[in-house]
Amino acid sequence: MVEMELVISSKFKQLLPGLSEEEAKQLEENIVNDGRVRDPILYWHHGGKNLVVDGMNRYGIAKRTGMPYRTEPKEFANVDEAELWILNNALGRRNLMKPHEVRKVRGELYNRLKNGHGGDRKSGDSKNQTDIVSRTSGGVATKVAELAGVAERTVERDGKYVESLNKLSSPVKKAVEEDRLKVTDAQIHALAKLDATAQQAVARDVRTGTKVEAALTNAGATIKGPKGTTKPKADEKTGECEVSKGKHEWVSDGSGGRYCEHCKEDHPENEKPKKSGKEVVSAAKLVDEMTRQHVGKLVRGIDAIAKANGGKGAIHKEADAALNTLIGCLKKMRAGEK
Repeated sequence: MVEMELVISSKFKQLLPGLSEEEAKQLEENIVNDGRVRDPILYWHHGGKNLVVDGMNRYGIAKRTGMPYRTEPKEFANVDEAELWILNNALGRRNLMKPHEVRKVRGELYNRLKNGHGGDRKSGDSKNQTDIVSRTSGGVATKVAELAGVAERTVERDGKYVESLNKLSSPVKKAVEEDRLKVTDAQIHALAKLDATAQQAVARDVRTGTKVEAALTNAGATIKGPKGTTKPKADEKTGECEVSKGKHEWVSDGSGGRYCEHCKEDHPENEKPKKSGKEVVSAAKLVDEMTRQHVGKLVRGIDAIAKANGGKGAIHKEADAALNTLIGCLKKMRAGEK
């Protein structure tokens, strides 16, 4: 395996959610147990440097532990196109990410496509953007929604969420991204309007036990609902937002949450409406749940069994091949193949 000196760009790295301490530890254990980095590290040669575009965490672990790794080059017209590819590539692995992490990737991808990022438009060389949107039809929100398997409203809300997220000071942004500071859409928009000092004061108050809404109010922020009104309260009897007066239904945000279609806001304190009959679950959701809950355990389990038996032999190779076949079939079923 040929090793080369690669560079992890801080600009590229901040596009994606970081690993938690537990996730980083598990990834390192897997790599060390395998004795190598399984998947190749993808890089783009730009400005005299080999910039990692896929495998930033794996590369860092490989350098620290001395584990061997493979590399493969990627070609992009410019930085915008590279960033767009990184986001789209991450979106394809959303079944391995937490809901709030997926939301960030969806929002970043939507905002960049909406703002025309992804290639040299003057020369017409925007192949990566074309690759992403050519499989879909309609507007940008429709394109990203089809790629992500969610509603257009969800993608648009994710875009606004990311815009506010990127306006937060570094420590506060990190707390939100790591899910240590849990905020609704209305709250993060209000938080983003405060200066860095006030944002950190809110985070500090929440950390010491103050509710987010109270901390925002203490900092002088106003959480607004539609038409400049304050955020509506929950109707204890119906579970509907008071503003909609029962005229609007809850809408799923595609990540296990929901919001009032009228207010375009989250109302986590409200009860979800009861539905009659069984809910029809999409094949994509079923495959994502199965992959998240079982496939990773199977991979680690097979390796652990082989280690207990004294090493990886023909049977381990056969089991590994069968697992790869299963993963390939799941991908096809997720895409709708029977």
